[in-house]
Amino acid sequence: MTIREIQTRTGLDRATVYYYEREGLISPARQANGYRDYSDADLTVLRRIRLLRQLGLSLEQLRAVQAGAEALPDILAGRLAELERQQTDNARALAVCRAIRETGVAFDQLDPDAFDLAAGPAVRDVPRPARCGARRALARALDAALCTLPVTA
Repeated sequence: MTIREIQTRTGLDRATVYYYEREGLISPARQANGYRDYSDADLTVLRRIRLLRQLGLSLEQLRAVQAGAEALPDILAGRLAELERQQTDNARALAVCRAIRETGVAFDQLDPDAFDLAAGPAVRDVPRPARCGARRALARALDAALCTLPVTA
């Protein structure tokens, strides 16, 4: 089976299939011309991986299950507990969000003690790194100019 057929039948893109191969989760055979030849077993494994990744399992967990080091029901029990905790936290946040909206207060009038989510997870704001394409292009141009300066001098 070609990569195009695998893409069509799994819904995964080419880079993802190659990534799973590099991670050792699949190992397709090679044809004489060097092209990958995916088997029905590879297709089945990729479809399983896709399902379990959609459920939120990590690559480490997938490796452990595939190698037989851990049982899938045990890993799914842990994932289920995590999803239930998230569901509880989301239900609490929904209730507080609705209550605040119903009061109709503005930000400067909001009493945080009246609407406490302290029982839930702590909020940790981490600033996202700034990405500036123009700044990067300018830095690269400056680097190139500095590198060519001794030659032109």
